[in-house]
Amino acid sequence: MRILFIGSFSPLCEEENLHNFTLLNRLRNEGNECRVINISASLSKDSGTVNIKGYFDFAIKLLRLSRRSDVIHFLTKGYVRPGLMKLITAVILGKLMRCRIIITLHAELFSVFGRLRSRMGGQQLLHLSFSLADSIICGDRHTYEVALSHHKTKDKFHMIPSIIGIPEDINEKDIRLLKKLENKKRVILFSNVSYPSLLFDVLNVMLSEYLDTDTGVAVCLINEKSQKLEKVAAETAGRLADNIVSIEPDNVHILSAVYGMADVILRPLSCEALTLFKDIALSVKKPARAGTDIFFPVSLTLIKEGEVTDICVNVMKVIINAADKKPVGSTEDFYSKIRKLYSKDS
Repeated sequence: MRILFIGSFSPLCEEENLHNFTLLNRLRNEGNECRVINISASLSKDSGTVNIKGYFDFAIKLLRLSRRSDVIHFLTKGYVRPGLMKLITAVILGKLMRCRIIITLHAELFSVFGRLRSRMGGQQLLHLSFSLADSIICGDRHTYEVALSHHKTKDKFHMIPSIIGIPEDINEKDIRLLKKLENKKRVILFSNVSYPSLLFDVLNVMLSEYLDTDTGVAVCLINEKSQKLEKVAAETAGRLADNIVSIEPDNVHILSAVYGMADVILRPLSCEALTLFKDIALSVKKPARAGTDIFFPVSLTLIKEGEVTDICVNVMKVIINAADKKPVGSTEDFYSKIRKLYSKDS
């Protein structure tokens, strides 16, 4: 099968990207011919991925690649407006090329802001995209309900959570890094941390006042001030310095492994590898197992109004202290459910 993926495949990774990579790599391993157009704000370094420089560049490359595709799979959080234009273009052109069209709406931003699409164009574009698509995958119940407010035909909508495959083959260097997190009562991942930001403020206070030596902390830094951030975090941590692991944002393998170890994940909101509202918003998620994958049945979005760092930290403290109460896992094979939608018989 010849599949064209369109979505965020940049090295600045979080759940959206890691799910996309999981799906891409498994389909390739099955022998499918997969090509990728990366539409994220950050360029991909992978030689097999096509980066774009704007809408018209996207349209030209889409035209070239869609001619050799059986399936076009567009994966998005559905928030950035240029992404909506790319979505409708991919859907219409894919239909003209007689491709099967699949849309994945990752949970979070679409479910929060999807109802706010402009009535003069935005809602009509979404409705047309959903009408022409063969299948729409929604990452959670809220996203599913918001998507249905833009299109009432339920039979093509599927509620399947995003998954991240946990790697089994980890090199010795990464194994040594992960040993700091082993045998801890709980592991917290602070992902896509920039300085300054609300997430860094929460990290700073939690290290200095709340976390104990039974807690492993993984920090993924994303900006040029990462060395300063590391120094500040290490000084603040004091007795926790040996419990802290720093992860490069472009190391998909190790980041996927840490996601699999984490009890709680904190990060800023983002779409297409672009961090959004870093000073006023925070996403908190608790993963659960589904076979060799993890998914996210429990999540919380905090939006700041006024000085709320202490409140955020106290909320995090409650969530972290309940880390032993893990969300119920699943026996479902979510990958197989997604894979089935690629068939014309689905």
